[in-house]
Amino acid sequence: MSPEKLARFKEELEKRIAEMDQRQALNAPAGFTGEAIAAPLEHTVRIQFLDHFLKALGWRMEALVEEARVKQDTTLFLDYLGVHLQQRIPILIFEAKAWDKPFVSAIPATYRKDTPEILLAKALTFVRDAQGETPVTAEWTEWLSTLRTYVRNLHSQSGHLVSKVAISSGQWLVIFTDTRNAFIDNGTIDPRFILVYKTEQFVAGSADIFRQLAYDALVRSIPSPLRPTQLPAYIAASGVRRVFHAIVVTWQASGSDAVLDRFPQIIVNPAIVLERSDGELLHVTDHQVGREFVPTDADKFKEHLGNVHGKATQLLGAVANALGSTIAVSDIDVFPGFREMPTLGSSSGLVPAQAPARTNFLWPFPNSPREFLLVTGSAPHFLVDRSSFRTCMGHNWSACSSAGQAQGNGPIFSSSIDPKSYFQSGSEQHCAHRAIHDRRADWCYVSGFETFLCCKACVFQDACWPEPQVPALPCQTEPPESAKAASPEGAVAEQSA
Repeated sequence: MSPEKLARFKEELEKRIAEMDQRQALNAPAGFTGEAIAAPLEHTVRIQFLDHFLKALGWRMEALVEEARVKQDTTLFLDYLGVHLQQRIPILIFEAKAWDKPFVSAIPATYRKDTPEILLAKALTFVRDAQGETPVTAEWTEWLSTLRTYVRNLHSQSGHLVSKVAISSGQWLVIFTDTRNAFIDNGTIDPRFILVYKTEQFVAGSADIFRQLAYDALVRSIPSPLRPTQLPAYIAASGVRRVFHAIVVTWQASGSDAVLDRFPQIIVNPAIVLERSDGELLHVTDHQVGREFVPTDADKFKEHLGNVHGKATQLLGAVANALGSTIAVSDIDVFPGFREMPTLGSSSGLVPAQAPARTNFLWPFPNSPREFLLVTGSAPHFLVDRSSFRTCMGHNWSACSSAGQAQGNGPIFSSSIDPKSYFQSGSEQHCAHRAIHDRRADWCYVSGFETFLCCKACVFQDACWPEPQVPALPCQTEPPESAKAASPEGAVAEQSA
């Protein structure tokens, strides 16, 4: 947080609060002859106070959309929608109320000892579940219900959850710092993620207000990757929603053109991806943990997987130590997916189109065509060691050819750069079955560096081929004995089995 920007924010707060107080004084000059003294209406509060308040928080007008439309059964209008200027995703909902609108307070006597934060948490629970009685006024219940509708509809339409939600009359301010907890999830709503201020507390609480609502704070560029020791600057243990194993894959062409000896290498580095409570994904690696070269020799494959597992465990421990908390790793079936970025000329408008139903586990590094981040969930590698697929005919090009289902014009006997085939024909990790290649065209997660990988040797098998599969995968089909005996890659398969 910039001390200079925070100081300017405090100064602007003091100035605007003093101006609003002066306008409400009995001896304030009338705007016109015969004007009645009355509290400013919502529109006036926005012009005289909230516009300046948001500007002091670093929000430029091109990043603030006033009266933003959100489609429902009827069109809804948000007073202010804060948008990330580069990504064009919604990051802030800010609702304005008239100056004299009441501060949150309890209605039934049983709730009068509760703090405003606890009252709001209970009221949000009532709005969500529609059971029992609301602890706050009907007006506040309606406001909270409207905010919930805004957040959920915007989330549904854009595929992105706004980072913060705030509502203010100028005389008070409420900030919801964990929008998923307050408006999306069905669990207990935690009052610790609700901040409440009255005007006289604005300056004293300005550092926290700035940290929660400033444009720079909400769009702060998170380095990718982060080292474990950098994590506390971007996330606290309480802000971790889920943690996933991941792996950085680097594909490179090696060898010599002079002797026509070119071959691919795949290098993997363990990584961790953390899902923050606002939906942001943080990527953690550490070069000191070390890299591993993926072997093509079947005898070294099991050792390789063990080495990667050990390094991934080491990195996970470093992340836990940095956050001062124990960490449980989640499966990939709960990974929210990397967001697709809108492009110029698309119909995305203010926000990207709704995310596709298929989860995106792959994030290509923007400055390198040969480096990829793959989220692998509870597994530390994108490759798996399974014995259930060793006898499949798909490993054997000649067997596939005999069945009229061979991919390519011939078997691949060594690691290939073009086509990208790291594992040779006849090995357990290789698939030469044309039907599989046709069905997974354009959406295989690993095709950027490996186009012949057997789906059953990949951690994404269940994500790509959910049961029941229609039509069924042509796996575990025995190759014809004649094809096995006649082909060199059949001998490779026999040895690896």
